[in-house]
Amino acid sequence: MSSMENNEMNEIPERIERLKELAENLVWVWKPKARELFKKLDHPSWAYTGHTPVRMLQVMPQNRLVKASKDPAFLKQYDAVMYDFDKELSKQENSFVLIPF
Repeated sequence: MSSMENNEMNEIPERIERLKELAENLVWVWKPKARELFKKLDHPSWAYTGHTPVRMLQVMPQNRLVKASKDPAFLKQYDAVMYDFDKELSKQENSFVLIPF
């Protein structure tokens, strides 16, 4: 694993670049499929970081990201999770109500 001092996000391959967006949004907390996606991405890093996706993307081996971006099974799961994520964001946007003061 990378140094614990590393606060920079690993370079995420374009095909799975939205992992960063997912990691930085707490939607993953209540979505089991999203949590499973991070676990599948790199189980040792997932455990090492106490199931913290942002930290995981900082410390995990870069080659795991590259490998995942080319793995058809991972990509299928990634696409499904991102589809659900986008639906969730859309619901949140449509339910937001402004109350004037």
